[in-house]
Amino acid sequence: MDMGFTMNGCKRALTAVGGSNVEAAMNWVFEHSTDPDFNDPLPEGGAGAQESPSSDSGVDEGVVMSLVENLGCFTVDQVRAAVKHCAGAADRAADWLFSHMDDLDGAIAALESSAAASASSEPKTKTPLDDGEGKYSLVGLVSHIGKNTGS
Repeated sequence: MDMGFTMNGCKRALTAVGGSNVEAAMNWVFEHSTDPDFNDPLPEGGAGAQESPSSDSGVDEGVVMSLVENLGCFTVDQVRAAVKHCAGAADRAADWLFSHMDDLDGAIAALESSAAASASSEPKTKTPLDDGEGKYSLVGLVSHIGKNTGS
């Protein structure tokens, strides 16, 4: 907004890039500032269809679609797996995708198998710890003040 764009335009930009980062939003603003609906208020409920909060996999589809469009060389399923692995952080998901390009399908299969294994494992029951009555007394205090270790 410091550059003269309206609040609605800025909200549209952040929605379009999935809230990933300011630089991507500014690039979107520069590309779409001449759109006829750029300064119009967003539809009720936030961003409408552009920002579907999550699919059945618990991933923000707005972030997924933004990454698919911006990166261009990954499928929707690959991006969705990376975003899910990175807890919705678009920049971390893009980094993960590029760092696993050698065997991307194998890395995604490993993610899915580890997620399935962690979902199927039963939570361990915690036994309460007994640390005594809690009656303690101070026996001594060691203090060091100053630069000299002998003080």
